[in-house]
Parts: sequence; structure tokens; C-alpha cells
Amino acid sequence: MIVTPQMIPFWRSEEFIPEELHLLDALFAAHHGSCFRDNASSVAVTIAADASHDLTKAIMAGICTLGGNHAPLENTVRFLSLEDPAGHVAALLKRGQKIPGWGGSFQDGAIDPIWEEVDSLIRTYQPAMHDKLQAVTAILNGHGKLIHPNPSAYTACVAIALGMPVQLTPYLFIYGRLSGWSEIAMQQFERRKAG
Repeated sequence: MIVTPQMIPFWRSEEFIPEELHLLDALFAAHHGSCFRDNASSVAVTIAADASHDLTKAIMAGICTLGGNHAPLENTVRFLSLEDPAGHVAALLKRGQKIPGWGGSFQDGAIDPIWEEVDSLIRTYQPAMHDKLQAVTAILNGHGKLIHPNPSAYTACVAIALGMPVQLTPYLFIYGRLSGWSEIAMQQFERRKAG
């Protein structure tokens, strides 16, 4: 079970309010659930754990996949921090660029079920941010790209809601995936022992 730390965030002086804790719990639970799919970070953890039999190396392998095509968290925060991110979609597509925080191979024309609670809580607690998500999705769909926000978009939304500096956004992703990555690594260690 994911438990959000009851602490004063180190990037601001105010304590978390209950709505923020609710959002964090949902975010971390969704990240944990996403670990057990064949995404880039989990595959890297699996391979590194099998090859090195070292938890630290396995987790570092997962972290090293972040920031490019897999979890472009800082770029997603910058995009969603724009006043009208949807207004930039057509120009980005025309230049052949991907929209940071949209797409992926685990949802087909709908919100990823693992992330439905996070989406719902953003709609409830951060309606203006949710409007941005919907507007970008609508423009993408109108261009024939039937894609929806992915974990990067939802993580960026939470980071913005919590007032995190953009450079700290990966902290939320890593914190949310750490227990899942450790479980994946442990499974590889056990398989090697048994084999």
C-alpha cells in the first residue's frame, strides 16, 4: 500500500492540505500499478536486476530511462504551465513533434484505467488544469491522434498543483515507482536463485 508522508514539503513552507494528500496517494498508487507493465523503466529495471543482481543498479537503470521519450516530466510541466497549451498543439504537430504527456501503448482511445482516479481527482481539485488536459486531448483527437494524457501528464499536473519547481517533478515519478521497481528486482533475484 502506498502511504503519502505526513510532512511539510521540502520545496515550500506550507503543509499538505487533505486534498493534496488525496491527490498524492492516488498518484503514487497509479505509478505503482504502472510498474507492472512492459514500459521502458520497468523493462530496464528487470534487465539490470537480472544482470547485476543489485537493487541499486536496477533502480538506477529505471531512473536513467526518464526524460526522453519515456516520462518527459520537465517538458510536460512546462507545456502544461502555458496559459493555453492546446493552442500550441497544431504547430507542434506540424513540426513533427510529440506532445509531452500524451500517448503511450497502454491505453487505446480512452483514459488509462490505472490513471482514472488521478484524472477524476484533478477534475475535482484542479478543474482549470483538467480543462487544459481535455482541451489538448480534443485538439489531438481532431488531428486524428486518438491519444490521451499519460503518466507524465498526470504527474506534471500534480507537481504544478503542489507548487513544485519544475526540476523536482521527477521526484514524484521516482517516489511512486520505487516500491514497484524494488518488487520487480526482487522477483528477478528470486528467479536467479531458483534457476
